[in-house]
Amino acid sequence: IDHAEREVPAHLLSQGAREQLYLCLRVALAESFTKTTPLPLLLDDITVNADADRLPRLAQMIATVAQTHQVLVFSCQDRMVELLQQADPNARVITLPGSGTGTARIGAVS
Repeated sequence: IDHAEREVPAHLLSQGAREQLYLCLRVALAESFTKTTPLPLLLDDITVNADADRLPRLAQMIATVAQTHQVLVFSCQDRMVELLQQADPNARVITLPGSGTGTARIGAVS
């Protein structure tokens, strides 16, 4: 639903908005299963297409979800790793050796 209260099909959204929509659906699905079995969430570069001004809110949302779920965030973005650590100072970061172009990180927020 857009600002004018019109329904917008997902395929008409930007890549970043579509990915954020699907992230919300994944979180909602995990929440629905929590009543019977908590599920871990594996998130691989889910913010790579997000607008930079949305990253802090996405990091906060992920940290909030991590209060009730195990969340593993794979990211090549240093900024996202920093924001996740700010949103949850207890987040653990695992840095993997890079394959020639730098390092790869796994942010384990729990």
